[in-house]
Amino acid sequence: MRTRRAGSGLMLAVLAIAAAPRPASAQQPTVITQAGEASFAGAPVYRGVRLSSVSFGVGGAVLGNGGAFGNFSFAFHGVAVSGGQARTMDYLGTIQGGSLSASGVVSMSGGGTLDPGDGSPVVNSVPFVLEITPDADSQGTLAFTLEAVHLTAALVNEGGISSSACQPRDLGSSLQFQNAQTFAWSASPDAVTYDVYRGAMQTGAFGLNQACFAPGLAAPSADDGTIPPTGTGLYYLVAMKNACGEGSLGVGTSGGQVPNPLPCP
Repeated sequence: MRTRRAGSGLMLAVLAIAAAPRPASAQQPTVITQAGEASFAGAPVYRGVRLSSVSFGVGGAVLGNGGAFGNFSFAFHGVAVSGGQARTMDYLGTIQGGSLSASGVVSMSGGGTLDPGDGSPVVNSVPFVLEITPDADSQGTLAFTLEAVHLTAALVNEGGISSSACQPRDLGSSLQFQNAQTFAWSASPDAVTYDVYRGAMQTGAFGLNQACFAPGLAAPSADDGTIPPTGTGLYYLVAMKNACGEGSLGVGTSGGQVPNPLPCP
């Protein structure tokens, strides 16, 4: 917490706590585990099958140096374009490379074997790329590229995705007023947008009462020209968002996470 003196003699207290999802590094791999089912948006066609859904199981890790390891299994469900028979194609393989974007999207690549599900021989060395976009509900979307065929994204509707990149971390207090109404904080490469919360400080014991003040800011700054009454003050909390959702509002004096019962939309 820091204080600044307003022209009326008011002491305006400003509490700035920033939090963001934890980035991956070479020392700390981003671990991905998935199991469930996802439905394709649209009806992509792969190897003559119009796909409707995919059952999946993935366990792997992406390293900060671009390496990755792990295994996966996909079962693509759909209907043959010619003849209309129901078809399931089973794909088993190994994760060989990967990366993590600043917004929390995990990309994995590798190769595996494909059983076309029509009685024809298993196909070996089938390359794949999978982009995993988690959300705040531990689900999200899967975007496949198989043999250079880009499939429409599949929305996870059963099971879920667990990504260690979604764990929030506290960045500390960096908010400062630049003039009478503009304040800013240190930018984070992990953030896509920022949510600012504002609360009122009254005389007596301090209590948290913040509410969403400025959601979805693209830049690490905001404006507030409000002058509170003499003897009171305002405090501000900043949370950061990426594909995994909103980070925490930081840690309070008790050592626990600052509660956020009414998060920004």
